[in-house]
Amino acid sequence: MHGSNLRGLGRLQEALEVMQKNIEITIENRDWRETAIGFNNISGIHLTLGNLGDAFKSACDSLEYIEKPEDTGRLLTQLGLPIELTENIGMLVVNDTVFD
Repeated sequence: MHGSNLRGLGRLQEALEVMQKNIEITIENRDWRETAIGFNNISGIHLTLGNLGDAFKSACDSLEYIEKPEDTGRLLTQLGLPIELTENIGMLVVNDTVFD
């Protein structure tokens, strides 16, 4: 079953496992855009579960896989969560620097 379907059914732990496997495949295929989206989705599940540290790490991982600088703004707008997440835990990340 697809990770987003499992998430929709509330089977969050199973969704994390499927999504992590999908990320492994997208990394192997060098599909950085889908990898970034995958990490963002995992971040959202961790946030739902209250795992703020894991959510923050996954959000940061999603930012690392944005392929081209000119795509950054568009993809960040699509992802959205890293900014929301950092605001929720009282931090701001700019160019890999964390500000409290």
